[in-house]
Amino acid sequence: VAKSANLSIYEWRLEQAVERNSHIPEHLAKYGDLHMNRKQVNVEIGRLFLLNNAINLETNMLDVPEEFWEDDKFEPEYDKSLKYLDVHNRIAIMDKR
Repeated sequence: VAKSANLSIYEWRLEQAVERNSHIPEHLAKYGDLHMNRKQVNVEIGRLFLLNNAINLETNMLDVPEEFWEDDKFEPEYDKSLKYLDVHNRIAIMDKR
């Protein structure tokens, strides 16, 4: 359940980034230029890289908890809960976004 809650936070942060930047391709297509200066573009690219890094490198979403290394009698229930909460598919969707 904790992984699902943590994943929800990253999903929300990703959605915020998408909303914050959704106007950029529309403006570019309509006017042929960006209404942002180079520094603003670089700041936004940096924010996106940080979010991507946090999702893919700093989290342990796909790791099996250490408790199962010594005693794996509850691992089937753990796997069922991940499947029920659709954690693997949610991570895959975030990776594509």
